[in-house]
Amino acid sequence: RLSYSPEFQSAQAMLAEFMTSIGMTVTIDAIGNLIGTYPGRDNSLAPVCCGSHLDSVPNGGSFDGALGIVTALECVRSWHADNWQPLRPVKVIAFVEEEGSRFGSVCFGSRAMAGELYGTDPDALQSSEGHTLKEFLADCQLDTHPFDKETSLPTNASFVELHIEQGAALAESGCSVGVVTAIAGIKRLHVIIKGKANHAGSTAMHRRQDALVAASSLVNFVYENALAAQEIYVATVGKLEVFPNAENVIPGEVRLTIEMRSADTDVLEAAKEKIMRQYLQISTEYKVTIETASEYNVAPMPMDKELIKTITEASDGLGIEYQLLPSWAGHDAMIIGRYIPTAMIFVPSINGISHSPLELSEWPAIEKATQVLDSTLKTLASK
Repeated sequence: RLSYSPEFQSAQAMLAEFMTSIGMTVTIDAIGNLIGTYPGRDNSLAPVCCGSHLDSVPNGGSFDGALGIVTALECVRSWHADNWQPLRPVKVIAFVEEEGSRFGSVCFGSRAMAGELYGTDPDALQSSEGHTLKEFLADCQLDTHPFDKETSLPTNASFVELHIEQGAALAESGCSVGVVTAIAGIKRLHVIIKGKANHAGSTAMHRRQDALVAASSLVNFVYENALAAQEIYVATVGKLEVFPNAENVIPGEVRLTIEMRSADTDVLEAAKEKIMRQYLQISTEYKVTIETASEYNVAPMPMDKELIKTITEASDGLGIEYQLLPSWAGHDAMIIGRYIPTAMIFVPSINGISHSPLELSEWPAIEKATQVLDSTLKTLASK
């Protein structure tokens, strides 16, 4: 279900029909977020919001994003069947383009709703196939000027997102419910290592300034230090470019990216400083130069403490065991959490697999997490 595709539109239409059948009013905002509203007894009060993203990655799984929408709608369906009406209105949001598959920009729908894309030119956003956002919007009969409003996020609201963990912590602990304490921040270093390109045959080993050998030492250092940190942060070197990248030429330059994630800003900064101190040792040993060309940062997003308390109390009240843990992946909640109180509920991913057709969560665990979500939403919507 790539955003704006026929599959995405079909799924949206199906959800909209279901929302209507359980007493919700349905709207689609300018960027394509589907919003179902279940009325409260006092609709002048700020709503309680829930949901997740409807789009998927290419060749993705069945649960990522979609489960958070389906479980939220199941809660509302049960209320409608029982003739239970909340005090506050409850909104279920199916966000568009969380994965960033279309334009390389993650959490696109939630960022647009929050006003972070205000003033952006929709013609400036193009997919890898060369189609503009404006073309996609026109194809879906949506407003081709979606960034004219500073924000459409309800003020004084709260937001709860249920999502699969996309990791193995819950599966390993045996807990059916995870309560997210924070969404990990990201620190990304773009590193350039410069040696000297030379003939692979006629250059003696002791005379070489091999940038790739130096890079391999740095990659190993990054890995071993993250491993020794015992889960307080993770680190990945996922991209390398080697120049001139020829079979018979000693690599003269390597560009690589080091990405670190942690729920603690101080941990990220300390890991960065340790890596940069290692630059000097590697430079001396391999006769190269190493520099950080640029740095990209996303701050950790702590979840709201009062909402966390509401979720844990709901779990306790139901006798359902839970585990407090960070989210190592990003979610729409990390955007919405910048503006209104936000929390997340995790469901175990079997073997920690996600973004794959093998992605799977067990229905008994989903049932328990949905019961916790239901109790949480009822509590929030009754205040």
